[in-house]
Formats: sequence, structure tokens, C-alpha cells
Amino acid sequence: MGTEHLGRLSLDAARAFEDYRIGKKHVVLLMLCMALFDFVALGFILFHPGLMRQAPQGAAHDTEVIQTPEPVAVPTEPEAVAPVAPEPEPEPEPEPVFVEREPEDISDPASREVLFTHYVQWGDTFYSLAGRYWDKEHLWPDLWLLNSGSFPDPDFMVVGDVVRIYDPLGRSADNGQRSFDEAELDRVFEAYLAAYRRYRQIGDDYIARADGRRSWYRTLGRNRINKAHWAVYSSLRYDPELLHRYRSLLAPGDMEIIEEYVDRFGYPQSGRN
Repeated sequence: MGTEHLGRLSLDAARAFEDYRIGKKHVVLLMLCMALFDFVALGFILFHPGLMRQAPQGAAHDTEVIQTPEPVAVPTEPEAVAPVAPEPEPEPEPEPVFVEREPEDISDPASREVLFTHYVQWGDTFYSLAGRYWDKEHLWPDLWLLNSGSFPDPDFMVVGDVVRIYDPLGRSADNGQRSFDEAELDRVFEAYLAAYRRYRQIGDDYIARADGRRSWYRTLGRNRINKAHWAVYSSLRYDPELLHRYRSLLAPGDMEIIEEYVDRFGYPQSGRN
């Protein structure tokens, strides 16, 4: 019985091994079939004309470009060109003409005609503007007084400010000099006295503000007071007798300084020419 049992077991093991060998062979065949199928399918996809990627239209065909020949210029006779007339040279601007007038109240700007409107440029002063428009630099206090509403300081101008140029004092005489009547001399005196007072006031204000830390105010103040003295002295060119009219109108000590100017330099040259 034992031997028979062992023999049956050996037979079963042999059958099992045979089944395993046959099954393994089937698996290998199945894998080869699947690989062959994949290879055939891949070749079918790659080489089948219906499945190939379509090239974009226009790229597979060359387009023939027809160039239109450029027109050939036919030489023609040159047209007659009319001579161009030279542009006339601009005429020089006329010199300003000052109209002689009989002043009613020359101390009032409203009674005097405005001839020009000047926009202040760098370097302008009332002295230079009086020389430019009136040809009399020393009449600048009159020009400043006419515009003093806009220029409280005779020495301070800002570029772009407006200066109104009024008709000037005096008349041109036959001998080429400039003459002034009594009313115009009064106006000259009034303008110079106004300039003196304004310079004196500004100078006194500067000196009053001077202290140990701002001593330069004292220098500015003395400079303006010197201009006040010189304004009075300069007005004597129009009439030396004006000096007597100043005696009761000047600050204490100023008349002595101006009389010293007269003793040292004499009276200024006449301002009537």
C-alpha cells in the first residue's frame, strides 16, 4: 500500500509539471502574438495614407508670383519755370514819435498818454527804460512815479512785470535841446522828491532791522540812504534853484550832505538838452 501511494503521487507530480510546461508555452505564444499584433497595428497607423498628418494648405504647392513690370519713364521736355520774384525786404520800424501836448495835470498818470507797454527783461531799470524810450535817463524818477503803484521799490523789478511808458516831459527846441515849462519843472521836482523819500524810508527800515546777527541790514540801509542823497543832487541838473525848495523837506543832516556834493563836484550838467 505504501508503494502504491508513492507511485500515485509521482504520477500526479509529473502531470502537474507537464501542465505547467504546457501553460508556460501558451503564455509565451500569447505574448508573441500580442507583440506581433502591436507591430502590425503600428505599421498600419504610420503608413496608411488616410491616417497621415495632412500638410497645411498652401505649403504643399508653390504659388506662382507674377511681377508687374514697372512703367518706364518717358523723358519729357522740362516745363518752363516762371521766375520767382525776390521777397521785398521788410521796412524798418519807424522810430517812436512823441506828440507834443499841453499838459493839464502832469502829476496825474490818467492825464498822460500811454505810448508803449514794456515787459521787464533781465537787467532793466527805470533809469535804462527812461533812456531807451525817452532818450533822457535822468528823468527816470518821473517814469517810476507814474508806475509806482506796481513798483513800490524803485530798484526792484521782476522779469515779466509791466511798465507803462507815458509821453515824456519837455519839448524839443529848435537848437536840439529839450525845454521844460514851469509845470514840468514842478513835476521833475515832485518825482525826485518822491524817489528821495522812498529811498530814505527803505534805508531807515533796513537800519532799524539791523542787529548783531544781521549787521548786513545796516549796509543795505546806508546804500539806500546814499541813493536818496544822490537823487536830490541829480535833480539840480534841471534847475539849481530846486536846492532851496528842498530845505524844509529833507531829513535832518541830509541837506548838509547834498551841499557838500555841490561843493565837491559842482552842479550836475544841465538836463535840458
